[in-house]
Amino acid sequence: MATVNLNVVFITIEATTGTVASGWNQSNLTSLINQTNRVWQQANIRFVVTHTSSQTVQMPGTNSSAVINNAGFFFLQSQVAPVSRITVGLVNQVADSISAGMATIGGRFTLQPHRGISQSYKPLALAHELGHILGLSHITSTSMSASERLAATSNLMTPGIIRANPLLTVPQISTATTAATSRRPPARASR
Repeated sequence: MATVNLNVVFITIEATTGTVASGWNQSNLTSLINQTNRVWQQANIRFVVTHTSSQTVQMPGTNSSAVINNAGFFFLQSQVAPVSRITVGLVNQVADSISAGMATIGGRFTLQPHRGISQSYKPLALAHELGHILGLSHITSTSMSASERLAATSNLMTPGIIRANPLLTVPQISTATTAATSRRPPARASR
């Protein structure tokens, strides 16, 4: 089984108005990762949290808690994502976000907000974002037949659709497994 190490940052968005929602903790992180790993069992990939930390971030130019759009996402990425690790940002509060999560394909950072989707679907949203980290793109229906579109609705990488037991295709498993096995553990910092 391929193991992928994760650095998890509990991100508190510093509120300029209003109150900040309750955040994540070690207990609900463990549950989240365990459920996400159930999805990735089909690819024989397991995610392991090797480091956790907390950080407070003030989003520039916002008058509410946060607006996670592309600019906000890349700001967060630059603030909290070490280049040697895949960093998962678990955000306490997101205002005006229509995304359950964001990630760059092949990148090192994925964002999974605390609010915006029901608790039972958070692990699936995280599993989807980690798919991007492992090189998977969205499945789009523009050139699919009717039967292919129907099959795509149960795929993990179909955007905007969260199924209880999402599937991966054989090519997706191959791509993700190659990415997972080619990753090296972070180098130790010199003292």
